[in-house]
Amino acid sequence: MTEPRIKKVVIFAGGEGTRLSEKTEATPKPLVPIGNDPVVVHIMRHFYSQGYKEFVLLVGYKSEQFKQYFRDYHFRGRSVTFNANDGMDIHGARQEDWTVHVVETGETSETGRRLALAREFIGDDDFFLTYGDSVSDVDLSAVEAVHFTHNNTVTMTAVGREERFGIIQTEGDKITTFTEKATKVENLINGGFMACDNKLLDRVTPESGDYAYETLTKLASDGELGFYRHPGFWHAMDTKRDLDKLTKMYADNPKLFG
Repeated sequence: MTEPRIKKVVIFAGGEGTRLSEKTEATPKPLVPIGNDPVVVHIMRHFYSQGYKEFVLLVGYKSEQFKQYFRDYHFRGRSVTFNANDGMDIHGARQEDWTVHVVETGETSETGRRLALAREFIGDDDFFLTYGDSVSDVDLSAVEAVHFTHNNTVTMTAVGREERFGIIQTEGDKITTFTEKATKVENLINGGFMACDNKLLDRVTPESGDYAYETLTKLASDGELGFYRHPGFWHAMDTKRDLDKLTKMYADNPKLFG
């Protein structure tokens, strides 16, 4: 496996998930489980399996649940022995040696503001940026290869789907227009899993609104938004119907989720 050039993965995980309200009244959407684990953990494990070990979760709605979940992550489903002098032993502990930053970005913040507020945790590094509700088997090294070859500010993973997501139109190796949440059927949509140059952080501020609407549309018009065409598995968990479908898919083939 080729060592990734990008080291950090930033995940939008702060929204309320209103279209999945029967689940998200008590739990933030990225922590809603598919099988035994939350959807955000499936996303993180996919990155981890390809060499990415540092994660920045941009949280807001019910943010304390993220802190509690990752605080107790290595205990879940494991036996523990407590010793008066030696501390404790976790039997069969999970082995991910990842670093997880849970970053408070405001309960009602727009995504552009959330990204701006994470700057101190991202530093001067390039980074991956994705959403906390979409799973995929995308080849992340291939996204990186396109990103660095074409010197894009952002390289988006484009997937073939229709309706309710950000529609992209392309010319050559660049995205020429980006329309957020179009209702007509199109061939390619924004699947997230975006490789980002650090200079993207200069395009957002704490006063920014929706990242896709404000930032990606401007990058497209400026010729700075590229894409990698992913032909494989991708699915968003947007509604109860999506959750039921993903739960069945996971039961049938858990390796699909990384």
